[in-house]
Amino acid sequence: MIRSCKVVSVLLTALTGLFMVSCATDQAAKMRAERKTTVGSNVSNSLVAEYRPADNYGVDFAYYSSFGRSSSSYELMDNNLSLFGSEDGQRALDRSSMNSFTAAGSWYPWATSAFRVGAGLTQSTGEISFDSPQVNADAKWRQVRYDISSTYLTLPLGWNWIFETLEGFTFGWDIALNYRMLNNSSLTSSDSSIDTANRDAYFKRFENSQKVVYGSVLSHIGYSF
Repeated sequence: MIRSCKVVSVLLTALTGLFMVSCATDQAAKMRAERKTTVGSNVSNSLVAEYRPADNYGVDFAYYSSFGRSSSSYELMDNNLSLFGSEDGQRALDRSSMNSFTAAGSWYPWATSAFRVGAGLTQSTGEISFDSPQVNADAKWRQVRYDISSTYLTLPLGWNWIFETLEGFTFGWDIALNYRMLNNSSLTSSDSSIDTANRDAYFKRFENSQKVVYGSVLSHIGYSF
């Protein structure tokens, strides 16, 4: 069910992008040259900005925050249940609070298109927590928390449409591949009664799941001036 909702969300975002393509001006390079700066947000948890010294390339910055259960939780849930021997899926899910900052360069290969490709670095910091069983199987579970700091090589591609008829209204949609280059983590909270072997095994699985992150989607609406 969760994966189905994720697929539907990606498809709806893609259809929105295709609609925006059909409405956007074919004077893309002209608009980028006249309106060199774009600022935008997806309203809930991201801020983006791009400055274009020329009409075919730009310098990008983005901030993104995420709270609650991470997307990897659902992919790892079955493994976690098997690992911990629990029938309670809520206990097996991890929770995260992450903040990410990206600095990248973008290249617009076609003067008549809003399409762009880029490369940059993303610094992600925050914490992950999950419930881990105690050595005594009959006892209650206890929460474990780790601090995480990771650096990713980010390779985005997408579109940044600037609408001439709407006086600079801008819509952007990007999808990225993120490859982790550096990673630091530390255990910040753990009860002494917790089964450390299970705890460490699950956290290792979580870390391994984050080495390469495919299909990170970030959309925004904003203004170019």
